[in-house]
Amino acid sequence: MHWVWSPVGLLLLLPGPALLASLLVNDNQFMEWFGQPRFLSPSLKLIALVNYILLLSISALASRTSPVSRATIDLDEHHQRWLDYSVRCFATITFGAYAIWFILAIVRGLNFVTITALVSGDSGAMYILRNDYFGTVGGVTTWMELGVLLGPLTILRSRAGIRSGSPILVVLFLFALTRAFLNSERLALVEVIVSTLIACLALRQEAPKPLLSKARVLVFFILSWVGLIVAFGAFEYFRSWRSQGLSSGRGFAEFVGTLFFGYYATALNLAAFDNWIMNGQHWLGAMFDGGFYRAIFGVSPTGDAQGIYGFVTFTNRSGLLTPVNALGFVGSAILWSVIGLLIGKLARQASFGGALALAAYCATATGMLEVVRIFYFGSSRFLPIIIGIIALAFSLVFLPSNEANSLRTRRIGGA
Repeated sequence: MHWVWSPVGLLLLLPGPALLASLLVNDNQFMEWFGQPRFLSPSLKLIALVNYILLLSISALASRTSPVSRATIDLDEHHQRWLDYSVRCFATITFGAYAIWFILAIVRGLNFVTITALVSGDSGAMYILRNDYFGTVGGVTTWMELGVLLGPLTILRSRAGIRSGSPILVVLFLFALTRAFLNSERLALVEVIVSTLIACLALRQEAPKPLLSKARVLVFFILSWVGLIVAFGAFEYFRSWRSQGLSSGRGFAEFVGTLFFGYYATALNLAAFDNWIMNGQHWLGAMFDGGFYRAIFGVSPTGDAQGIYGFVTFTNRSGLLTPVNALGFVGSAILWSVIGLLIGKLARQASFGGALALAAYCATATGMLEVVRIFYFGSSRFLPIIIGIIALAFSLVFLPSNEANSLRTRRIGGA
C-alpha cells in the first residue's frame, strides 16, 4: 500500500496542518474569527499534540508502508461469491434505508418549494429541511451508513470482473450528495468519497504519476487542500453564505476560509470548554455521540452549557481531546495507541491481500482524516459500520463454499 493513502498519509494530509494551524491561533484572533473565548490551555494543547503523534507513529509502525503501491488480492470462488453476495445485500439495505428516508420526508410534507428555498438562500430553509423533514429515523437512517462499506466492496467486485460497479456507485454517490445538501450533512458525502477513492487507489498496479516523487506529493497535498476548500465553499454558498454570509461584512473567500478553519479550531476549543465545565472530572460518555449512546450513558454533565454561553455556530468536539474528558490523559493516550495499532494492522493486512481488511480499512479512513474535528469512532454513524464489518466477517466464514469451483481464482490489484 502506498504511504499516501496509508494511515500515515491520511494523518499528514489533513489532520496535521489543521492541528498545527489551530494551535497557533492567538486568543485575540480566536475571539475575532470564531466568536469564542479561548479555552484551550497550554497543557491541553500539548495533550492534543501528543495524542496526534502517538496515533501517527504507532499506525506508521503497524502498517509499515512503502512508496510503492503493490496490493494484490487473490479471490477464489468462495471469496467471489461472498463478495457478490455482500455487495447485493449491502446495496439493498443502504438504498432501502435511503428510499424510506425520502418517502418519510415526502409524507411529512416535503415539496419542491421547500427545496427551492434552500437553493435560493432563504434564511432558515436549511434548518426547516433538517428538523422538519429529514430528521433521524431510528432503525432506518442508521443503515444508510453501510454505504461507507458498500463503496469499497463494489470496487473490489468490479475489479474482480464479477459485475460492473458503475450503477451502484453512481446511485450511492447521488444519494450521499443529496443527503449532504438537503440535510446539511457533508460528512455523509465525505465518508463515501474517501472510502471508495482509497479502495480505487489501493488496487492500482502503480501509484498515480503525481505521487512518484516527494515534490509531486507535496503539490498533491496542496492541491488537495485547495480542492477541499473549493468544494466546501460550493456547499456553503447555498447553505450559509446567501442567508448569513452576505450580512457578515466579509467577502465570500474570507467567509468560507474562516468557516472552514473554524470547524477544526473550535472543535479543539469546545472539547477544552467541556473539560473546563467538568472541572477535571471524567465522564465516559464524552467519547460517544448519538441517541443510542445517550440511552446508555445518560445526559452529559456539561448540560446545555454551550448554548448558555452562546456558542451555537460550531458544535463539534475534537477527537484528540474528547477521550481526555472521558478517560484522562493516560487513558486517552492508551486509546489512541490501540486505535493506531488496529488501523495500522488493517492497512498492512489489506496490503497483503485481505479483501475484508481492505474494506474495513477504507471504512475507517474518515476517522483518521477528521480526527482533529470529531471522534468518529465513538459516533453513532460508526456503529453500523462496525456491525457491517462483523457481519462481513461472519458471512465470509459461514457462507457455503462450492468445492468443485474452489480453484478458479481471480487476481486483482498491484503487481
